[in-house]
Amino acid sequence: MPALRRWPSLCCLSSPNQLAPISTSGLFGRARFVRSWVDCWCNRCVPRRTRLASRGSTGRDAGIGIVDIVRVETNPEDQAHWRIKLAERPPRAAGLDPANTLISYGLVFETTGDGIGDYIVGINNDAPKRGDFRVWVTDVASGRTEEQIGPPYGFPIEFSHPDEVQGQQPGAPIGLLFTFLSGSAPAGLTGSSPFYAWSSVTAGDEVIAWDYAPDASWLLPQEVGG
Repeated sequence: MPALRRWPSLCCLSSPNQLAPISTSGLFGRARFVRSWVDCWCNRCVPRRTRLASRGSTGRDAGIGIVDIVRVETNPEDQAHWRIKLAERPPRAAGLDPANTLISYGLVFETTGDGIGDYIVGINNDAPKRGDFRVWVTDVASGRTEEQIGPPYGFPIEFSHPDEVQGQQPGAPIGLLFTFLSGSAPAGLTGSSPFYAWSSVTAGDEVIAWDYAPDASWLLPQEVGG
């Protein structure tokens, strides 16, 4: 069973086009990018997507190929799955110290029709053993996070990571896949739920590059069928 964490307060995720309500204090950076966090376990992964986080103001949005999301695809039929395709293969997690370099990818889902993110899915290399992954699903409303650190994987969400692909042909697509095993999807989340993808690279305690797909609004599965 994955570990279950419940946080007394959680930064609420913003809608794609407006600032979010904030229920946590002390997690803000300065400058034009408002650094509030939807994943309070590590405080270093997920920059909030707002109109303040623009390419023109910072130059760091997708400034590094390993976080540049070039395409998002989904197959909402049967066992729904979502794919994030990247411009460049990330370095292997076994060679990274998460205290110095944290590479994160994920999805945000909207399930209630109010335009506010309800669930955050993520994966990164924030694990005690190098080469392992932390994978999590956060219920934004309740602050509950289910997570798995290191194998066996599959719950709270199954995934495929570039580290698991050996001998890939030059020019082949690089990316990740997420899917919920039977009966494990959060309440209300289906293959038809609007969503967007996110990525980030953190050096120490500073997010140095990030990307969203799309930069604003939600993706509908019928628009990005894979």
